[in-house]
Amino acid sequence: MYRKYQENKDQSTLHVLSSAVKEMLPAIFASTATTIAVYVPIAMVGGVISASYSGFAWSVVIALIVSFFVAMLVVPTFAFMGWRNDTSKSVTLEPMMKPILRFAFSHKKWITSISLLFFVVAAIFATTLPVSLLPTANSGDVAIQIELPKGSALPEVDIEVQKVENVLSVNPNVASYSANFGSTMMPQADDVFDAGGGFIQLPNIANMTVALKDRNDVDAVISDLQKSLPQLNQKVVYTVSNQSIAGDDKQMKIMLSGADQKLLDDAAQLVRSKLVEVQGLSVQGATDLTNGTPKYAITLDRAKIQQAGVNVQDVMKVIGQYMIGGKDFDIQVDHKLIPVDLYITRVPNTNATSTDVLGALASETVSGADGHKFRIDQLATIAPNQAPSSIQERDGQSFSTVTVQITSTDISKVSSAVDQKLKSIGLPSGVTYSTGGITEQVKQMIVDMSIAVAFSILLVLLITSGVFKGWRAPLAVLLSIPLALSGVVLALMLFGGVWNLAALIGVLMLTGIVVTNGIVLIDKIERNRKEGMAIKDAIMQGSLSRIRPIFMTAGTTILTLLPLALTHSSDTVISQTLGIVVIGGMITSTLNSFLVIPTFYEWLVKKNPKTTIDQS
Repeated sequence: MYRKYQENKDQSTLHVLSSAVKEMLPAIFASTATTIAVYVPIAMVGGVISASYSGFAWSVVIALIVSFFVAMLVVPTFAFMGWRNDTSKSVTLEPMMKPILRFAFSHKKWITSISLLFFVVAAIFATTLPVSLLPTANSGDVAIQIELPKGSALPEVDIEVQKVENVLSVNPNVASYSANFGSTMMPQADDVFDAGGGFIQLPNIANMTVALKDRNDVDAVISDLQKSLPQLNQKVVYTVSNQSIAGDDKQMKIMLSGADQKLLDDAAQLVRSKLVEVQGLSVQGATDLTNGTPKYAITLDRAKIQQAGVNVQDVMKVIGQYMIGGKDFDIQVDHKLIPVDLYITRVPNTNATSTDVLGALASETVSGADGHKFRIDQLATIAPNQAPSSIQERDGQSFSTVTVQITSTDISKVSSAVDQKLKSIGLPSGVTYSTGGITEQVKQMIVDMSIAVAFSILLVLLITSGVFKGWRAPLAVLLSIPLALSGVVLALMLFGGVWNLAALIGVLMLTGIVVTNGIVLIDKIERNRKEGMAIKDAIMQGSLSRIRPIFMTAGTTILTLLPLALTHSSDTVISQTLGIVVIGGMITSTLNSFLVIPTFYEWLVKKNPKTTIDQS
């Protein structure tokens, strides 16, 4: 409208604006429809993508529909009210861009080759970027998990916690810290994205939360603690990770099935012993690869007991004295209750092992019918028991689970290393495995996003083909999508970004924007050809006339997203990723809109010189 108004100030403002709206109606309609086609699959594809962004997608769709009517009705009205007595001169970029476009069109092969080379290099580097599920929103806290061997007493856990606290107390980046340990057998946290369905704290595990003075130091502190804490005790596993918002779960589960419980538990221990070699992975249960504390079975020989004339209840009473737990009671002092734990020990040695305890039990005696004393080991057999302490079943089949935590930011790389390690392990015959947790979620995210992108491109192609009444112009428009990815990859590399759900949503958003620019440009070129211009003249004049709107679209989009892309605030981390992706893609797509797409369009048209433009 502004261009036509400046070019036709001698004509009626109403006539000029109405003709401008009529000219731009197909392009704006196509741009709106194609952008809607990009967002609808986000809401319809299902899975984590729809759960996270369906509300956002529908909001954008509604806003686009409203904006179409605003652009067609409200904006021309305000333009008519404000431009009736306007005497200002227009600001144009055509004189500056005309020699640049001429140079580009006269060196088509070089410009196209450079653009394609840049795209290929970006595609190669895109495969090296880390892959995650959801953006990591730093809370400014660090989570430390301390895992001791199974059966470790609470005082032993406390000692290891104090060691870590001593390290934290001298760290200048730490503001405060707290610890939680001791078996509660109650869910401590839950996560809608957690395939495990929550977390129950085990008695041999302590969890610590460390608050930092500066939340931007989280990555540096985590790296430092991951190197220093393992030196405290080689028998303890320390898992240091980012204390993030719910949804940033990096837990991975390997489920083994196809055999009896004993064989599956042994296979699980074999898997744990191999997975500890994978960098960026913390294996639960790696502190004790003997499947927990040793188990023993006491088998009473009823024939010997009857022959000795011993009462079975007397034998059970002696055995029960070794199995009884602590006595808990309260002492009242000055009207206050003081809790007391009383532990009865049968072995004088304070550092007694299981062998010492069982030896003491074996030497205990009971009286027979004639008063003769019999040792327990004369009436019963005390031997190690290799039978599983519990049996897990799913769909009637026994299974065993290995749980690991990915501590690296590159989930895809660690997951691939785990898959390779699992394939190299010689599992017992009949034992098979399947993976779950974050790995499956990332794979499903990639599949869902691939479906959404493919469906979006198909809808865009159908809409643009209907508008342009052919397939050559739509192909030139669609070329802007892959070329925009060059800037996306470059921006992610410069800012240390990762491929996650927010980045992929940003790519879809970028698709809608760059397609809009392509439609506006190709529509003008097509109109010039309808008016009888030669192909080269139509491309040059169309490109020059669309420089200002396309640059204004790119500039306003970049300026709008720039504050979000540069922020490090934890509550805008998703917007930061979106901003980085869209800004990077906008820069390269804007340049390609004027340098590559017109050249590609000219090549398509020259391939079929008999192509005619529908004058309707």
